[in-house]
Amino acid sequence: MAENQKAPVEAEEDSCLAAAEDLFREAVAAMSALKRRLKAGELVPEKETKIAVSEVSKAIQLVLTERHKLAKHSTNNASVAGGYAIDLEAARDEIRRRMACLRRAGADGRLPGGVE
Repeated sequence: MAENQKAPVEAEEDSCLAAAEDLFREAVAAMSALKRRLKAGELVPEKETKIAVSEVSKAIQLVLTERHKLAKHSTNNASVAGGYAIDLEAARDEIRRRMACLRRAGADGRLPGGVE
């Protein structure tokens, strides 16, 4: 995978989070407009107020849910560092190769220092 490309799942989660954050900003803007109207002394229908409060609550929940999913995905993929997959099989092969070199260097075919 190229260094600047994200895994498809991660890219999709980033997209969902961005969409949720956009909805959140829109809901906050609607709530701010409602607050300005109230401060200006305008009577705002109760229904409109309830809708605005409901939209903000839903938007907050959506953002938190998407962030939780993203955090969970990151935690579940411990073999991914900095957004890029680590080749664990290649790492194991390298460790085995180095241990074999150390064994060959030891007089009796064991690792120096008594470590096995």
